[in-house]
Amino acid sequence: MSSATCRLIPLLILLPASLAAQSTLDNAIGRLRPGQTVRLHSQTGQRAEGRFTVYETDPSVVVLAMRDTTIRFAMVDSLWVRKTGAKTGAIVGAVAIGVPSALFWGALCSGLSEGNGCEAWGTVAGLTVAGAGVGALLGAAIGSASSRWQLGYASPQVGLKFSPLPTQRFGVGLSIRLPAVRR
Repeated sequence: MSSATCRLIPLLILLPASLAAQSTLDNAIGRLRPGQTVRLHSQTGQRAEGRFTVYETDPSVVVLAMRDTTIRFAMVDSLWVRKTGAKTGAIVGAVAIGVPSALFWGALCSGLSEGNGCEAWGTVAGLTVAGAGVGALLGAAIGSASSRWQLGYASPQVGLKFSPLPTQRFGVGLSIRLPAVRR
């Protein structure tokens, strides 16, 4: 392998990663809905938490509803979004109540038909769906009471910079940013 090829390999590996990371924050903020609770960490170590209001592209700031907090887009280190467990709770509740409900109603129908086989499978299916629906509602109610923070964006830890050097030479710089210690 030539030395020029060896020099290009780190460039080809790091450049797409740094470009993709730049668009990730745009995408993460674009997915936010007004009123969602978010937590922003800045590169200076500050933390702001509040309800997302708007992302203004002209001055390039993120606006939170809490105390009219604005954070410059370039200073965002990480973005966290508060999520509830309602969806997971609904799924678990529907399965936890729906499966035993299907077994119970199927066995009851077979037992009441005196050995001739169940003839009311439509009723069994309707009662099973009703049981699963009640389980989903209970699970969603329980799950919505618990919340967690989900990482929506984390700034890249490695950057690549092209710099002109004296005497018409070209240089490439690699920077590795260590995260600030948060307490």
